[in-house]
Amino acid sequence: MIEDTHLMVWAEELVDKIVTSICDVISKEGVNNPVSVVEREYEKLPSEQQFLLQYVVAVYWGEGYEGKYEALAKQNIVDVWDALNFAP
Repeated sequence: MIEDTHLMVWAEELVDKIVTSICDVISKEGVNNPVSVVEREYEKLPSEQQFLLQYVVAVYWGEGYEGKYEALAKQNIVDVWDALNFAP
């Protein structure tokens, strides 16, 4: 687990900014297919940002999901967008 909490807080803040920016793109383009928007926007990210998204997922999900961190990172973005746009 992460010992340096300052590093993890910084990483989470950066992940929040990345995820929020992709959620903004989804909202601007419409809600017809958020998964395809996430796929496209994720591929546009620099490899360092993709790594960071996957790293945070790996920290929270643990070792049993090797090889699935990219998919989980993308799903997290869709889940955040869904939560931000939930209308009961």
